Amino acid sequence: MDFNDLYRRAHQGDDSAEQRLFGLMTVMFRMFVRRRGVGTEDVEDIVQSALVKLVRTYRQGEMKSNFAAWAQTTIKNEFIDFCRARSTRRRGQAELASRFPIPAAVPSDPGLKTRLMACLRKLHATNPLHARIVNLHYQGFEPAEVCARLNITANHRRVALCRARAMLDACLKKGEGRDE
Repeated sequence: MDFNDLYRRAHQGDDSAEQRLFGLMTVMFRMFVRRRGVGTEDVEDIVQSALVKLVRTYRQGEMKSNFAAWAQTTIKNEFIDFCRARSTRRRGQAELASRFPIPAAVPSDPGLKTRLMACLRKLHATNPLHARIVNLHYQGFEPAEVCARLNITANHRRVALCRARAMLDACLKKGEGRDE
C-alpha cells in the first residue's frame, strides 16, 4: 500500500491505517538517518522530532501536498537542523578548549600516599581534632555535618581545616612523612 493511500484512509478515521502509517514512517525515518552515519541516541532524537512535526500537521487537518513527499522533506529538514546544531556545538567546544586549555597531567608520585599517611598520623598525634576534620572533609561530609558531628562552630571548622592543611603541606614539603 502507498503512503498517500494510507494517509487518506487514516485521515478518514481508520485507526489501523493511522497506526500502520506512523509505524512505517518511523521505520523509514530511522533508515534515512542511520544511512547518514548518525549515532543511535541521536537517531532516535531526530526521528522523534520529525514525527512530532508530522503528527502536528496531520492532526491540524489537510495536507496541501503529497504526504509521502512532505514526510520525506520533514525528515531531511530535521537531519539538516541536527547537523547545524552539532556543528555549532562543536565550534563552541573548540572555542572553549582554546580559551581554557587542559593543563598537562601532573606526574604521579608513587610514594605520596605513604608519605601522606605518615603525615596524617603525625597530625593526629599533634592535634586529633584537626585530623578528624580533614578526614571528614575528604570523605565528602558537608561542612554543617562536620560541625554537628564534632560539636564545633562553622568558623572553628574552617580555621582548623586551614591549619590542618598547612601542617600537612609543611610535613610533605619537609619530607617528614618519609620512612625513618
